[in-house]
Amino acid sequence: MTHGLIVVALGVTMLSEGRIVRLKCRCMKISPCINPKTVKEIQIIPQTAMCHRTEIVIIRNNKEAVCLDPNTQCTKRIIQTYTKE
Repeated sequence: MTHGLIVVALGVTMLSEGRIVRLKCRCMKISPCINPKTVKEIQIIPQTAMCHRTEIVIIRNNKEAVCLDPNTQCTKRIIQTYTKE
C-alpha cells in the first residue's frame, strides 16, 4: 500500500498553523492608474520572500479590486492623498 502524498505546486497556497499563506504575488494584472474618486480603500502589501515587489491594491466603491503600479505618479498621488486622511 502506498502512502498518499499531496504536493501543492509552489506559488499556489500553503497551510501554516491553520492559516492560508499566499506563495505568490496577489497582483497578476497591474493598471497604471484609476480615477481617484472611485477609491474606497488602499491596501499596500510589502515585498515578501515569495513576491519580490510591493503591491498596491485599490478597493473601489463598487467593491472591485484593482492593482496599481506603485511606480507611477498617479499611484503615488492616490497613496499620498488617502494616507493623509
